[in-house]
Amino acid sequence: MQLLSARQAWHDAFFLPWSQSMELIDLGCRVQKTQYDKSTGIAMHQALAGMIQRAIGTLPVALREFGHHLYSPLAGHEQRESAEESVYLLARAKSARMTAAKSEKARYVACAVLYRYRMKNQGGQGEGLDVLTTSEWLREWLDGTYGVRLASENWSREWEPFMALCNEACDLMDMEALRPVAIILESMKEAE
Repeated sequence: MQLLSARQAWHDAFFLPWSQSMELIDLGCRVQKTQYDKSTGIAMHQALAGMIQRAIGTLPVALREFGHHLYSPLAGHEQRESAEESVYLLARAKSARMTAAKSEKARYVACAVLYRYRMKNQGGQGEGLDVLTTSEWLREWLDGTYGVRLASENWSREWEPFMALCNEACDLMDMEALRPVAIILESMKEAE
C-alpha cells in the first residue's frame, strides 16, 4: 500500500491483490483457500487497509459514497448516482431560483462537473486529464451520455455560475471525505 496521499490510500485500502481479487470475481464473496498467502507484505497491506477503511466508515453516507465514487476501485453505479445527487443538491441549495425545466438540466450539468472532477483527480494528486475543458465538449458529452442538449447561447450567464457551485461542492465534499484518511496518514508519519 502506498501512503503518498489520502486519495491514494483510499484507493489502496480497497484494492485487492491479484490472488484475492480472482476469488471475489468468481464467487462473489471472499473465500479463504487452503494455501492462503501469509506474506508480510499482504499482512501489512491488510492492517493498513483496515485502519483506513475504519476511518472511512466514520463518514456520513453521502461523503463515503462520494469518496468511493472518486477513489475506490470497487465503486459502482450506486456510488456514482449518490455522488451525483449530493453534488447537485449542494449546488442547487446555493444557486439562484430555477425553473423546473432548467433544474432538471442542472442535474445533468452537476453530473458532468462531477465526471470532470473525477477525471482530474483520478491520478491521486489532482494530476489527471481535464476532459471537458470547453463548453462545447461539455455540451457534446452531455448530449452523447445523457441525451441532454444545452444551448450554447448565453452559456456563461446560464450555466457557468451553477458549474462553479458544483465545483465548490465537489471540493468541499472531497476535502471532508478525505479528512479522516489524512488524519490516519498524519498519525502514521508522526509515529515514524
